[in-house]
Amino acid sequence: MTHIVGQGSGSDPRSLDLHTQRRWRVPNELRPEMAPEARRQAVKIITGAYRTAHPLSSSGRYNCAGLVFGSRRVVIDVEHTEQILRDDGYSMLDADDPGRWDTGDVVVYRLGANALSHVAVIHSVKPKPSTAAYEVIVVSAWGQSGEYRHEINDVQPLLGTPSQIWSKRC
Repeated sequence: MTHIVGQGSGSDPRSLDLHTQRRWRVPNELRPEMAPEARRQAVKIITGAYRTAHPLSSSGRYNCAGLVFGSRRVVIDVEHTEQILRDDGYSMLDADDPGRWDTGDVVVYRLGANALSHVAVIHSVKPKPSTAAYEVIVVSAWGQSGEYRHEINDVQPLLGTPSQIWSKRC
């Protein structure tokens, strides 16, 4: 998100009044929709390059954090992800144990060791007995290029790699 004084704040008319459960106001921005042809091209490029990417929406009004935390209505800077997860009562799961993950859990992606770069929501976790592994399908928005259902690791390099799994389950 380009930082402009007051952007995403309560005084920004392009912002929704969005708070965590602990009452921290989540900076956000309402964005206009991209032109239809630009949306079609984005879907064509992504589905051509990523074998498991199935488009669910071509909307550019929201980004990955806006999908997960803003009900598909706004752009939220991904840098706020960990505060939102903590404030909303999520717990971190073992990132190496997909057998404990479930639909609705949140996947945090990172570039390198620290740079938080992307978030997604788990759509399904299915055991693959033939390989003793799991097929994990997530739903995420790729910048302003639309929303996709895809395998957890089948993402653009700039979106990083899965590093943490968070859950609200008891």
